[in-house]
Amino acid sequence: MQRVGETIQLAMLDGRDVVYLAKEETTAPIRLASSPGMRFPAHATALGKALLSQFERLQLEELYRDAELTALTPNTVRSFDHLWEQLQQVKARGTACEQQEAVEGFCCVAAPVFNHGNRMIAAVSFTMLAASWHDKQQAATEEIADLARRRFLSGRM
Repeated sequence: MQRVGETIQLAMLDGRDVVYLAKEETTAPIRLASSPGMRFPAHATALGKALLSQFERLQLEELYRDAELTALTPNTVRSFDHLWEQLQQVKARGTACEQQEAVEGFCCVAAPVFNHGNRMIAAVSFTMLAASWHDKQQAATEEIADLARRRFLSGRM
């Protein structure tokens, strides 16, 4: 967090929702209102997209069978096929991004966290104001990928 200067969050997947587990806030005067225990639709968040990227298409179709992709902002992905395309990009890059899909004015980059058996167990993210995104996206992406690779072995975010 000190290197990028933005809020870090840790979450896990529960069905079609992201459940926030931990958060370390930036000192910026404008902050995202999230806290441990909060739930958010996975399709609308970078954390969720990082976590959903573990599924094959048939598994994802089963998970979203009879479910509508709720639009939280005008930028939220609304079609299953578009979500699948985004998840393929996440798999290729190893990180997920969302620009004002969950909350207008905020952007996020996330990376999956794997356990010692190489099973995806959580995801970690940087969340920042859209105004900071252009300048910080590259550094945030590199830092969050590095943090996720460390698997929280030190016990700290």
